[in-house]
Amino acid sequence: GNPVLGNISAAEVEVTDAGGNVVQCASTAEDGSILLNVPKTAGSYTLKIKSRANNALLKASLLNDINNNQPYAISKSFTLVGNETSLNLGDIVAYARLSESSQLEGGAFNILKQIYLANNYIRTQTAQASWVADKVTIYWKAGFNPYSYYGSANSLLSFYIPGQSKLYILGGKDGNVSTIDTDHFDNSVILHEYGHFLEDIYGRSDSPGGSHNGDFIIDPRLAWSEGWANFFQAAVQGTAFYLDTSGFCGDSVESGS
Repeated sequence: GNPVLGNISAAEVEVTDAGGNVVQCASTAEDGSILLNVPKTAGSYTLKIKSRANNALLKASLLNDINNNQPYAISKSFTLVGNETSLNLGDIVAYARLSESSQLEGGAFNILKQIYLANNYIRTQTAQASWVADKVTIYWKAGFNPYSYYGSANSLLSFYIPGQSKLYILGGKDGNVSTIDTDHFDNSVILHEYGHFLEDIYGRSDSPGGSHNGDFIIDPRLAWSEGWANFFQAAVQGTAFYLDTSGFCGDSVESGS
């Protein structure tokens, strides 16, 4: 069977009929389960889980690119005869192998899950069960380097743009996700960039930005900002290190209904 990274928590759920009309909306529960009521009308329906959320636990949109601005979705079709009292659709899986899905939806939903975990960590640490961060937008596409938007197609990078509430996560380059760096399963990178978002929205940063790594002697303002983001990712994950891998992880993310 496929390895599982975790459940899809607090994500948007949509049920449409054969004509594409929306008949019900909901969100996945924290454990990834879905429970909803639909009209007892005979016909064909499709349940979709989308890579975005706007609820009491998570406010985020994981979108494919800056032009189309479309979320990713996994789905399962089902048929009603009209007299059902209940129906179990089983698992709905976001795959993360090219052999299973060219879009690697598992990568999209893993990024979304990390944002959920960050929010849940803050709620737990502050004992504020009703807290949720302002909405963030994340752009990611399998095989695409988002730094291309800024004229640097050969610089492989995940980053945050201050003042825009937008994260950009590295998906590879030129369609390659197998032998080139990707970040959609590098949770340290994802949470690090989300840390910059939180710093931007809820704090203050005087960082001048610029290149940085562990070998650089950098401006203290930049060091402080990067140090915060590194601390945050480690705190959320309960680790004492920052891990950035290179290449493709063939895992999948699973949810149930």
